[in-house]
Amino acid sequence: MKKTALLAEKPLYEASPSPFRNEDGTFLQGDNSEEARLDSRTLAARADSLVIKLPAEIAKVINKNILLAVQPGKLRERAAQIYQALEKEQIQKAPELLLDADAHIAALFLQNYSHAYRALSELKKRVGPAFSPDSVLDVGYGPGTGMIALNELMGAGFAPKTKEVYVVGRSNRAMKKRAKILLSRQLCEIPPQALEKDVGLSELRAEIEESKNEAENKEESTESQSFKTDMEEDYVGPVDASQILIRTKLRDALRPPNNTASSSSTRPYCPVSTVSRKMST
Repeated sequence: MKKTALLAEKPLYEASPSPFRNEDGTFLQGDNSEEARLDSRTLAARADSLVIKLPAEIAKVINKNILLAVQPGKLRERAAQIYQALEKEQIQKAPELLLDADAHIAALFLQNYSHAYRALSELKKRVGPAFSPDSVLDVGYGPGTGMIALNELMGAGFAPKTKEVYVVGRSNRAMKKRAKILLSRQLCEIPPQALEKDVGLSELRAEIEESKNEAENKEESTESQSFKTDMEEDYVGPVDASQILIRTKLRDALRPPNNTASSSSTRPYCPVSTVSRKMST
């Protein structure tokens, strides 16, 4: 039988290498072909287009301990009034009643958080590793939204010397309670005295567990602890903010500008403003 050898045909032209890729096919810069074609300076100054998500613990406490404790009809009505006021006056009013504070959180907290987080992340990117504010002041109508965004950006080890939140408005007691509840869901807000108490309790529990020799007692203790944890996670309703301890100080008024005693002993504030205005589309 006659054998026929097949020869590979040569291409009519040689494929030119892409000027935007390395030899192994990876991009020279960026994460996709569009970013690879941009100038390096344009890519460095480009705004982050990723979707910002609310932290799970913050979203959970808003849904279960704030919004679900209010009648939905009243909440929707007051939120609609907030949007109408923004449309008419171009700036929001300071919440006064408890319902006003809850409606503010339902209507504006998510967008204010995303704006503050994006602006602070861009600031951190431009400053670089040296970005570590020693004194932070958050001024706004909301529940310390800027401070929450900064805490989330900096991580659990963020512990500046001064962290203060001033909620604008004379009748701001309701919003300050909401701020304390939301801030308490972040690890960097746990005060040193609470950590010391927790360490003592943990050591005491460890000693008790070691002293138990019977397996039945250990199983009962484990079941009771897991049941208690499930009950705490499923709790729906208001929270007593007076029992909460956080690092951030909720101020009743701003410091006077001629307070030389405080200004000479601390570094300048890193201001974080979260005032909502009408956003143009």
